[in-house]
Amino acid sequence: MSRAPSAPDAHGSHGTQGSHGGPHVAGIALGLLSLVVALLSLAHQLLGLGIDGEWVGPTAALTVGGLLVVIGLLGLIRRR
Repeated sequence: MSRAPSAPDAHGSHGTQGSHGGPHVAGIALGLLSLVVALLSLAHQLLGLGIDGEWVGPTAALTVGGLLVVIGLLGLIRRR
């Protein structure tokens, strides 16, 4: 006896319960970024450490951009 296809749930998934593919990468990345910012802020407040924005800003932007490219490519590869 075959079953009729199920309607999409609230997340747009047609699978059964528990069929999600693992941790949400964007949420993990945002959490790690928040943790780094919090640690840098604590270091600045408690230890008086400063950060030279002349090289940190562009380096951070390039790093985040590179990570987005890698995550996007991994998403494309895993989708196939």
